[in-house]
Amino acid sequence: MDETASGSVSQQSAEKSNAAKMVREPERIGGFLKFWIFIAVVLSLIALGATGYMAYRLEFQIVPQFFSAGDQVEAVSGQIARLTEESGRQSDQFGDQFQKLRSEIDATGTALADLEGAIHESDAQFRQQVAVVKDSLSALYQSERDKENDWQIKEILFLMVMAKHRLDIAGDRDSALLVWQVAREYLGRNADPRLLDAKLAMEAETAALEAIITVDLGDIANRLLMLSAEVASLPLNLSATMLPAPATNADETEPVTERNGSDSSTILSEVWNDISSLVRVKRVDVSERSLLQPDMKIYLVQNLQLALMMAQSAAIRADRQLYQGNLRYVAEAVGLHFSPDSPMVMDFADRLDALIATDIEVSMPDLSDSIGHLRQAIRVGVGE
Repeated sequence: MDETASGSVSQQSAEKSNAAKMVREPERIGGFLKFWIFIAVVLSLIALGATGYMAYRLEFQIVPQFFSAGDQVEAVSGQIARLTEESGRQSDQFGDQFQKLRSEIDATGTALADLEGAIHESDAQFRQQVAVVKDSLSALYQSERDKENDWQIKEILFLMVMAKHRLDIAGDRDSALLVWQVAREYLGRNADPRLLDAKLAMEAETAALEAIITVDLGDIANRLLMLSAEVASLPLNLSATMLPAPATNADETEPVTERNGSDSSTILSEVWNDISSLVRVKRVDVSERSLLQPDMKIYLVQNLQLALMMAQSAAIRADRQLYQGNLRYVAEAVGLHFSPDSPMVMDFADRLDALIATDIEVSMPDLSDSIGHLRQAIRVGVGE
């Protein structure tokens, strides 16, 4: 009984809820419809505004711009027509010029073809001439290989003569030795028996040149130059021991003339006395030498420097007589006029004596034999 009652109660409550849902459903559908109608109206207004704006643009902006663009297109078309006409006219001109240029190119090509043919012909002739010259040179070179060059031997002879003259005049041993060594080496490669005497003489003369003891003339000239610079600083001899004593010669007394004779003899005697008083002869002993005054030193220094310079020049020329003569003159003048107790003077004198003792003359060998034999070999036909 209770279960039946509860079932009926639940069924009634369910029916009540369904009825309430059916009452609310129409109200909900009416709300949605109004919303969509509103949306449709808004969209219609927006479409209408856009349509009006497009009509305005088309009427007042796009159509005028279209007509303006059409005018511009017509203007551009006119310019294009004019340019087409001008380009056609220029094309005709260019075509005429091109035809003229092409004809000139064709003429130039013909001339170049003719020139190329002439060049090929000239080139063939030149090659032929070169071949002829090459054959001639080959034949000449082949003939020259079989004999020594005569001009080389004559050139060696010329150098030997020049070196000999320089050795005899200036004492240039180094140049002569160099020439002889080169000539000996060159002739040593020549197997001609007619050069044997010249080779033997050259060997002996080369050995003689190598054995020469040379003198350092540059050092001697430098030492002489230093002495010349020191002359002015040497102290003079101011001692009075060499002054001469007063002369007491009876010849210096005036003659006494007696007036016992006649007037004429008296006059002659007086005249003679006057004449004899003008000239007095006095004998001076060799040991009596006057001292040099200090103000005269400059002349002595210049004289000694000149002598040393002449000795230097004589040393360069290997003139022993002139060299030693000038140095002895300087040594004598230094001992006479300068202070013998001064260390500077003594050192100067020692160095001067060492230079005097130096022998500058060197005996040079005679180089005539090899030159004579070489000349004889050339005369008999060496190198031909």
